Amino acid sequence: MKKLMIMCLFLTFGVTESKAGLLLEPYAGYSMRTYEGNDGEYDYDGATFGGRVGFQTFGLMFGGAYEMTPSITFTNNKNDNEAEGGSMTKMGVFVGYDFPLFLRAWATYFLDVSSEADNGTDTSDTRDSAMSLGVGLTFLPLVSLNLEYRTYELSDILDAAGYKESEIFASISLP
Repeated sequence: MKKLMIMCLFLTFGVTESKAGLLLEPYAGYSMRTYEGNDGEYDYDGATFGGRVGFQTFGLMFGGAYEMTPSITFTNNKNDNEAEGGSMTKMGVFVGYDFPLFLRAWATYFLDVSSEADNGTDTSDTRDSAMSLGVGLTFLPLVSLNLEYRTYELSDILDAAGYKESEIFASISLP
């Protein structure tokens, strides 16, 4: 009985505090994307909503991400700024670190990127995946101001045609 009581006291007072928990981070922001190909240069802009769900322990964070842009404006800079509309969704995984000095950094790999033009054209096969590197400032309580740089890896057919796409994404999140 005495040994059991000593073991219980050791487990109660001898174990250090662990900081781990569920990470739920909704965010909203604005995407500014540039597409350069043989047929001209395009700009894609639109409000974006999404979230990250995962696990955070000792500053390290990892999990899954989902994002949607319900209304994108496609502007062709070559043809007198003809504009079209569409939408885009992305699903991926992320890993990052929450530094103690009001700074966070993360990388997201979007495994599935699909978009659809308002005229019904599905372009999900033109973007195979996307990579995002982001930083966030957390000097406000419960709020993070974020900036991300994204690049898109494209299918071989479009890549051979000189297709390049990059994006700047500014957002605010509630981690």
